[in-house]
Amino acid sequence: MKKEPRTYNSGQTPGVLKLKKQLEFDRDTQEAVWSALEALTAPEPETRLQGFDSLLEQDVVRKSPLVVYVLATRLLEPEIQLRRRIVHCLAALISPAPGDPPPAGAALTYLHSYLSQMRKRPIFALLQVANFDPESSEEVGILLKACSFAGNQLSQIIADHAAPIPIRRQAITFTSQIGFLVAIPTLERMVRRIEARVLSDGGTGLPSSDMEDEASLLPYMKEALARLQAL
Repeated sequence: MKKEPRTYNSGQTPGVLKLKKQLEFDRDTQEAVWSALEALTAPEPETRLQGFDSLLEQDVVRKSPLVVYVLATRLLEPEIQLRRRIVHCLAALISPAPGDPPPAGAALTYLHSYLSQMRKRPIFALLQVANFDPESSEEVGILLKACSFAGNQLSQIIADHAAPIPIRRQAITFTSQIGFLVAIPTLERMVRRIEARVLSDGGTGLPSSDMEDEASLLPYMKEALARLQAL
């Protein structure tokens, strides 16, 4: 089978023209879905929310590869509350609640394909959702498990001193819960470095606020290391 080219024209998202042909609905529904997808990418938050609500009302998310693809790209949605709802919607496709109808095979294939290629930005955005709403953690974990590069990207976030401490803590937690063994060297290196700095400050006064923030991660890192090394 000939592969879909990676380059594209007319400012379209790669694969969207192909996916549009897979909208197997009647004409009115197709037009409504396309309008909702356009609204979902509008600059106004209210319009994006209306577009998302329209997709849910039409019950097309689980049926259409196009809808799933566009929703997956909205994991970078700036409004955290809407992003949380998108996370919930996508996670429900991978792990439906008892009694919920399963998604179409093609829709699930496109979702897994997109998630498997996630890098730092969407993964960072997922961690923000978990930090914003702890009840979303299970759903965030479902999406992270589908990413081939999540372990490496989480390791980079853990070691990123510019990243907010709560986000780094989330990265440590998910690394431990999901079992990303690739993070072990990063965690070992971070533990040694932080412990050395804490010891060097002993008896010389209070550590800096930055050092206190780093030190606050130490118990989480040690717990994560213990769990990963036991796997």
